[in-house]
Amino acid sequence: MKKQLLLLSALLLIGLASVTSPITVSAKQLNPERDLCTGSGGTYSSGGGGKCTNKETTSTVPELLGTATEVLLFLVGIIAVIMILIGGFKYATSGGDQSAVNSAKTTIISAIIGLIIAFVAYAIVNFVLVELF
Repeated sequence: MKKQLLLLSALLLIGLASVTSPITVSAKQLNPERDLCTGSGGTYSSGGGGKCTNKETTSTVPELLGTATEVLLFLVGIIAVIMILIGGFKYATSGGDQSAVNSAKTTIISAIIGLIIAFVAYAIVNFVLVELF
């Protein structure tokens, strides 16, 4: 049990060390008109008293579907990695119990199969979007 807690603590420390990074802050002169203009998708020109030309941003159906599939693939990837980690933890803590080992293997294999299905679905959606639009 002590070895498992030590291993878990080490993994958490390594994970936290890789996540934390120094934050850099750069000083930038504030210009509310420019910031509001560029934040809403416009172009700010400082000549002639400052002018904001706002381009209307519209998205087409293929762009929306492409963005939605990319977001879903990202979420599925995160879930698959978490499930693989859970399966690995279950495998490491099984203590030789055959049913626990089989459960861990099933979790890992299911996560990998789910990830493969997600990639194939992403490829099919992108193929259809390219061919139809």
